[in-house]
Amino acid sequence: LVRWEKPARLENYLVVPEGGIDWTVPDDMFPKEEDWHLRGKEDSEHKIVSTIRKDSAAPKFRQYQEEELGGNKIYHEIFRLLFSPSEALTARIQSTMKSLQLNPKEYSSVHLRVKYPVKGIKE
Repeated sequence: LVRWEKPARLENYLVVPEGGIDWTVPDDMFPKEEDWHLRGKEDSEHKIVSTIRKDSAAPKFRQYQEEELGGNKIYHEIFRLLFSPSEALTARIQSTMKSLQLNPKEYSSVHLRVKYPVKGIKE
């Protein structure tokens, strides 16, 4: 189950695809009066079984990729099984593609995540 609320609920952008796995968390599992700032070391009696941090899940997926799938990428398949763009996001994507004159599967894109040094660069 996935619950993401800040800066907005994940369901504003991604929804469960038809025939996919329902990852949404019912609102009654997260009463508003509770403190849900989970850090992975909870000892509460809430309905949460565990939390997985990004840095702990990625190595497990990579190991499964190599050992069970012979190196085939599984992130794409997992993402498509769990998520589909919401109607609002789909409309925005289609509008952007139209304005840029892009055709599906006929363009490339790049996404970079850069970790900027806090204390400057030592050369």
